[in-house]
Amino acid sequence: MKTIIVTITFITLLINFSEAKNMGPSFSCRYKYNLSRVEKLICRSDALSDVDLQLNIAYTKASATLNLDKKKQIVKDQRAWLKTLAQCTNHDCIHTSMMTRLTEIDRLIK
Repeated sequence: MKTIIVTITFITLLINFSEAKNMGPSFSCRYKYNLSRVEKLICRSDALSDVDLQLNIAYTKASATLNLDKKKQIVKDQRAWLKTLAQCTNHDCIHTSMMTRLTEIDRLIK
């Protein structure tokens, strides 16, 4: 009986982990005709979707924990970064840009 409970718990955790890993980006990919070129590329890539979600979580956390001056700065930096990101035309550019931004945000919250 104990073995069955442990097995069921393990399988449940595995399923939850795999679902969380493939949750998609922080935005809806449902209406592709309304998406920018960068958003379409993110929607087509599990790797970019994962990084986008991580970036969204980090940005949300930073916005909630920083003082007012730093919060204003992170918003300003985010807007500038989004303009830079919009210039990307391929997977590698988007990935590099997103990872760089994620590192910048992580530095702010640590």
